[in-house]
Amino acid sequence: MKRFLSVILALTIVCLAVVPALAVVEKPDTQLKFSSDGRFKILQFADCQDNVLPHRKMLLLMDRACRELRPDLVVFSGDNISQDTDILNRAGIRQLIAPVARYGIPYAFTFGNHDAERSVTKETQMKHYHENGTCLTYNADDSIHGYGNCNIPIYGKNGTDIKFNIWLIDSNMYHANGGYDIVYPDQVEWYRKTSVALEEEAGYKVPSLVFQHIVPPEIFDYLEPAPRDQAGNINTDEPTKYHSGRNDSFLMKWREGAPVEPNLLQEFPCPPNYNTNEVEVMAERGDVLGIAFGHDHVNNFIVHMDNGIDLIQTPGITYRSYGNDNIRGFRMFTIKENDTWSYEEETFLYSDLLSESEMNNPLGDVLQFFTSLNSIVWAINQTVIDFFSFLKK
Repeated sequence: MKRFLSVILALTIVCLAVVPALAVVEKPDTQLKFSSDGRFKILQFADCQDNVLPHRKMLLLMDRACRELRPDLVVFSGDNISQDTDILNRAGIRQLIAPVARYGIPYAFTFGNHDAERSVTKETQMKHYHENGTCLTYNADDSIHGYGNCNIPIYGKNGTDIKFNIWLIDSNMYHANGGYDIVYPDQVEWYRKTSVALEEEAGYKVPSLVFQHIVPPEIFDYLEPAPRDQAGNINTDEPTKYHSGRNDSFLMKWREGAPVEPNLLQEFPCPPNYNTNEVEVMAERGDVLGIAFGHDHVNNFIVHMDNGIDLIQTPGITYRSYGNDNIRGFRMFTIKENDTWSYEEETFLYSDLLSESEMNNPLGDVLQFFTSLNSIVWAINQTVIDFFSFLKK
């Protein structure tokens, strides 16, 4: 297998030297609507964090979720697929999207801190996503930080009135001064202006959910500060984490009376060190019900912030990266057309939808391996087609 992948890598390097620049992905014209029963269901798959040989258990759970829950939209909230080369990334994304595309369900995605760590740019990955299924993510503004910042309105079942909205925001990767990156001020201003324009178009504020990868730094407002002695030294045997934005250390527990439910905190949240007032501006606009993110794989909680916005931590679905079976899964949001200023949510674990025999199937693993090889061959073929199409021009 290593020799095979080495050959693929060599072919990729040759192809990338001659394949033309990728076309810009235009804004999709697919319209999302509430279903005939007045509901709109969203599945959030956080931290798939896989590669060109994706884990069969993860793909199986995604397939079962789409088949049984029948969502109206699937959102991949970052750290989706990371591969060194264009061809392998292309093949990996094809497999990741297959369980969603199989049922004709529209999907959207945001980038995480790992997606573009390697040599495949976000622009290239965007094209790869749009080759598979009905992808609704696009880049709304080339002049601001990040890639894939956009919004997706959801219309009433009559198809004429905007009833709800989805924000997709790239929380970027790593900050130049250390730590995880931020949602930059120009992105926050883009949100503000777009929110105002959406209100003018609809004739009223449009309630919404935000999907991004990294938790906002406001999460530390709800953690318990580490106790200190009279000299100011930390006085506890419990683990602590220092947050430079607050110049203080915190315990891995909620402060007393924190409005949190459900409450599963198994690792320290990992926000950026700097606050660009993303949450503050959203609270001022008054159209965001919650910000849903992943990033911290083994946590599951919703913080009902004092400003009316919920911080929604969805656990990781990955089996390739770290996780914990007591929370490994995904979240489903349900919006009702007659009550769009609230939402219902539920977390599903692997054990909720899959049996042990389905998960531990050696034959299934073998079949998935050959499916991966087939996807790699497909990606090579597509790259060759792209090249010769360029030559014909």
